[in-house]
Amino acid sequence: MKSKTQTNASLRNEGNFTKPANLPSGTFSRDGQPTVVTEIVATIVAREILKGTDLTKINSLETRSLAVDHLDSLSLLPRTPGLSKDEKMTKIGMAISFMVSEQETIQARQINIYTACKTALRKSISQLKIAESASKN
Repeated sequence: MKSKTQTNASLRNEGNFTKPANLPSGTFSRDGQPTVVTEIVATIVAREILKGTDLTKINSLETRSLAVDHLDSLSLLPRTPGLSKDEKMTKIGMAISFMVSEQETIQARQINIYTACKTALRKSISQLKIAESASKN
């Protein structure tokens, strides 16, 4: 049985295989259900969609940076020393991309993330519309 331990910024196993630290998969999905991280990113994206921002411009560096800064301030992203803001922004960008674009083919290992992103976005848009209509009354 291979045991995994986290050492500095790398994950190592008995086979001396080293891969760079990465956001845990649970940060974005769990059995196709959105996590709090996915829901926060979806709320940021939903707000942009409801403001009328072009879908091609939603996944900008500015939006990704805003999401990462917000999630980091809430301590929802790992603080692994080897995990840079750019790497976090890449993962957040992947989630945003799944939310705003329709994928014709999805890799099997990404289906849970894709499903969670789409579910979270639909939920966030619905909640923001409800909040907006409630505030008008």
